[in-house]
Amino acid sequence: MDNTKAATIPFLRFAHRFEADRYHALLPVDKNKVEITCVTSGLLTLRRGEISECAASGDVICNFYGAPLTVDSDLPHSHQTVCFISPGGFGYLHKIPLVIRSPHIFSNCLRLSDEIITTRAIYPDDTLRVAGLFLQIAGEISDGFRITGAPPSDLLYAEKAKCYVIDRINEPVSQRAAAAYLGITPEYLCCVFRNAEGTSFIRFANELKLRSIRDLMITKGLTLAKASALFGFFDPNYVSRLYKKYFRENITESVRRAT
Repeated sequence: MDNTKAATIPFLRFAHRFEADRYHALLPVDKNKVEITCVTSGLLTLRRGEISECAASGDVICNFYGAPLTVDSDLPHSHQTVCFISPGGFGYLHKIPLVIRSPHIFSNCLRLSDEIITTRAIYPDDTLRVAGLFLQIAGEISDGFRITGAPPSDLLYAEKAKCYVIDRINEPVSQRAAAAYLGITPEYLCCVFRNAEGTSFIRFANELKLRSIRDLMITKGLTLAKASALFGFFDPNYVSRLYKKYFRENITESVRRAT
């Protein structure tokens, strides 16, 4: 096979799976570079200038290196990333948000990035094959990510509310306290959060905590009671009921399938 690189074909910089108990990185500007990251467990806080955002298990991060990005996590997490360089740039993906929350996109990106990692290991010189897989990822993302019609003010309040939850992930979190922190009413927070995210603030906070509890049970072997207590829940039976309500299955079954 002719593996000559055309100027317009993206080529792989690296592809890996990564996990750590803590993670702190500053990603500088790097023209014509893109990283697609699937967060497979835990959560990350992303900061670009004055804007902060969070990415949790099941989210996809698309970093185009147009501005410095700080990535932090003080909790165990894992992710897998594929990084590509294109001399022609990635202008065809310019509307893609930093974080995409879509189970369908996550599933497809995870599958394709698995293929890229495997292909790189078996056929290290096959640049065209991995470029084709990347273009499939780009197509999945550009065709399917959620476009919100929420106004910028709603998006800003929603991002600040999400960061409020992340910063207090180990504490009980209430909508009233979050609204007071943001200087708005609980009713207004409820409205703008649903407009921006398509779900309620409380459901977002609970699902984030529940996924984190499940991930600690999987990665650290903690009991439901011990993992729940680390996230401000002191009744494991309540956590079990809440998990089943949101995710339609028992949390212990989720843990068993993943281990």
